[in-house]
Amino acid sequence: MTHLELLHHFTSETYKTFVANEDEMNVGYIIIKYALSAPFLMYEVLAIAALHLSICRPERRSFFRQQSAELLGQALADFQKIDKQMNAKTISPAFLFSGLVGFQFFFDTFFSSHTDLDCFLDQLVHSINLLRGVRAVLGNWWSVLQDSELKPLLDIDDPPGYVGDSTSERFEKLRGLVREANLSPCLVKACEGAIDQLIWVHKLELVGNSMFTFRNPRRVIAWPITVSAEYTELLAQREPVALIILAHYAILLDNYREYWAIGTAGQLLLSSIEVYLGQPWEDWLVWLKASVSSVH
Repeated sequence: MTHLELLHHFTSETYKTFVANEDEMNVGYIIIKYALSAPFLMYEVLAIAALHLSICRPERRSFFRQQSAELLGQALADFQKIDKQMNAKTISPAFLFSGLVGFQFFFDTFFSSHTDLDCFLDQLVHSINLLRGVRAVLGNWWSVLQDSELKPLLDIDDPPGYVGDSTSERFEKLRGLVREANLSPCLVKACEGAIDQLIWVHKLELVGNSMFTFRNPRRVIAWPITVSAEYTELLAQREPVALIILAHYAILLDNYREYWAIGTAGQLLLSSIEVYLGQPWEDWLVWLKASVSSVH
């Protein structure tokens, strides 16, 4: 009965929180259509619904979080059975699965009880690496997806009407920090790639009023898995420059603090990095602290 409750909640409520414009209003139907023939996707649909219910019904939070974790484990186990046999039939449910799993990993990373930044970063790096493995399975199938009914869910190539603002300028200034650091050319490239992705997501947000009917943070949530393996390793090593770049991700998160799966994630991220890095790096965080809500 619990699974039926979860399925009903997903089809009536949860899927709506993933919709960005009118072209995506049938996304719930599409996901369930593929989930009926792909057990790994169905398990993940139920896991996401349980996650949403853990917020909607705080009196049963522990129960739904446990349900979500168990369903995620089953989803990943089933997905591993097909990840080396990708074909035209499985690529669409695999793409939807990767998006939902990324969403759940984000939530679990930012909303778990961490005692310090080390615990948070360990889980973040672990989640990024797992997601990179999931997304790698999609391989060279993007052209197939672009010709499918999932095309509206794919990232657009170039956001139209983009004009920079003060946030864009702050992101650009990070390049100077990277180039002055004692990093190899390969790691400089990795950090600049992470900055490029921050700017890319911010571009989408700036033009969002004309592109999207509804505010939706899925591109913001996806930023951690768009960065390179080299940048992820810098986070694992607690490289200060990489952490400063990560701190700037807080401004993108805080723009969606009213979204159920984000909340205070930006504030928590920034305050944790501030404490970890200390006084030597505080000049790089002054603007962020003033911009992100309630960070003192």
